[in-house]
Amino acid sequence: MVRRGTRTARRADRCAGCTLRPPWVSARHAVDPGRLVNFLPSAIILALIAGLGEEPGWRGFALPRLEARHAPVLATALLGFVWAMWHLPLVFVDPSFSHGFTSVAPQILLALLTMLTIFFYAFFYTRVYNHTQSVLLCMLLHGSFNAAIGLLPASLEVLQRGTYVALLVVQGVSLLLAVTVLVVATSGRLGYAAASEHATTGRGERRIRKEVNHARTS
Repeated sequence: MVRRGTRTARRADRCAGCTLRPPWVSARHAVDPGRLVNFLPSAIILALIAGLGEEPGWRGFALPRLEARHAPVLATALLGFVWAMWHLPLVFVDPSFSHGFTSVAPQILLALLTMLTIFFYAFFYTRVYNHTQSVLLCMLLHGSFNAAIGLLPASLEVLQRGTYVALLVVQGVSLLLAVTVLVVATSGRLGYAAASEHATTGRGERRIRKEVNHARTS
């Protein structure tokens, strides 16, 4: 018993500085627990920077007006395209965006795949906003997405050229499948029925308050 306990203690000592990683990820590229600890504050900070800087405009202003004229899927597609193009200048500003490519054609491919990813993200934001009518939750979602990039169990040196392209392709296909499920599951409404219900309830409450105030003054 003592010998077995000693072995267990030694294993615990060896694992005290270990990082969290699945078996297919090498120790060199495992996720440092410190990153997980920093995720929440990073998400909040990014929500106050990127989220606050974008979501009141995209979801708080543009989305309701687009959905008033178009079906939720079409409205989201239009907004997603503009939102993706909004991020296009990052291609020319971020020096690490090329990921090892020096010629123009592969970098154009990277830009297209990145814009496609952002386009697909828009459908999840629409669902969150329509269901909750909360710009704040969209801001937190924005910050969480950005902060999650830091949890990738690979360094920039590994995510180069073909490896990074493969990652973007897998991500794009996964998002396409997820968006398809979301659209089918909501019958193409993306939670817009909930948005109409909130709006109707809000108008009803305002009408009741107006009638009460009128009764008091009369």
